[in-house]
Amino acid sequence: MLAQDDVLETEQLPVVSVSSSVITRIEFVGNRVTQPRIMLQEMLVKEGDIADPALIERSRQAIMDLGLFTSVDASVDAHEDGSVLRIVVKEKYYILPVPKLNRDDDNKFSYGAEISLDNVAGLNQQLKFRYETEDATGVSGGKIETNLLSYNYPRVFGSPYLFHTEITQNRLPSEVVTGSTVTSLYELEAWTASLQVSRWLAPRGPSRGWQVGAGLVWRNNGYEYVSGVPTDTLREHRRWESTCSASLSMCATICSAGAARNTVIRESSAYRCLAPTPSTRVMSSSIEDTY
Repeated sequence: MLAQDDVLETEQLPVVSVSSSVITRIEFVGNRVTQPRIMLQEMLVKEGDIADPALIERSRQAIMDLGLFTSVDASVDAHEDGSVLRIVVKEKYYILPVPKLNRDDDNKFSYGAEISLDNVAGLNQQLKFRYETEDATGVSGGKIETNLLSYNYPRVFGSPYLFHTEITQNRLPSEVVTGSTVTSLYELEAWTASLQVSRWLAPRGPSRGWQVGAGLVWRNNGYEYVSGVPTDTLREHRRWESTCSASLSMCATICSAGAARNTVIRESSAYRCLAPTPSTRVMSSSIEDTY
């Protein structure tokens, strides 16, 4: 009898409706490419939270800060069973080819092209290709060619981790000078590859703030004989120097082993001494490595 009375009392309880200030659904409009979870992971509100105007505005700004959209608007539609948070976005063009043509103060020209693929697969991944060539300085002539490929994936699989990798190839002329005479010409081919993994300290919310991470850099330099008298230092047609960290000391050991006295390998306008004694020096171009 008591159990039956409890059932009757339960059936007579009033139905409590969900407050209209509670977000029951989040809708995205205009995201033809971008996946909804890329925007959701930037937001400070989720379904079941109170529709706080301040947090909604910060969430809207965080989505805008992704750099994937030209505009982001947020609105709240109240209903009897709760509120619907609607995010309306306008996407950018995600394939951007950029030609490059520059002239410096010394009237040296550089030209090339870059193509960026943003928001790959709708996951905010970036893929970039770049080719650039410029006149070499500090040598008799020639060109410096640069090829670059980079890939960036923030918040891998929705996690607070960011992954970045980059491969760069540079080709530039190198002159071997004995005394004051250019005795031979080589071509330096320099490869650099980097890998970096970092983590946002804030596991949820906008992709802003402090990060911690670690990375690895690999370098591989090779000289290819072109003309002139081959030197004892670079006797082979192709000599490679491959290191991960101590590239300077290893290169010094290799290059100084058979170097003739007062022999200079001139690559461009800057100097870098590779040998432990002043008998061998290398003048290298100011190639910028990006990690």
